[in-house]
Amino acid sequence: MEQRVAKLEADVGEIKDILKRLEPALTKLTVDMAEVKGKVSQMPTVWQLAALIVAVFGLAFTLLRFGMPSH
Repeated sequence: MEQRVAKLEADVGEIKDILKRLEPALTKLTVDMAEVKGKVSQMPTVWQLAALIVAVFGLAFTLLRFGMPSH
């Protein structure tokens, strides 16, 4: 039983070492994910893009209909 506990303690020590090496990378990943979330939250929604397209078509129609003098 003592051998099994000693083996487990050694394995846990290795796991701790691995986690210590991974911690800086995980911290950087967390910071990068926060930056991505911030950028994604600033993107326009589908409805905003659809409204922009409708507005551009409306402006183009108005300019074609009323903007050019007819001969």
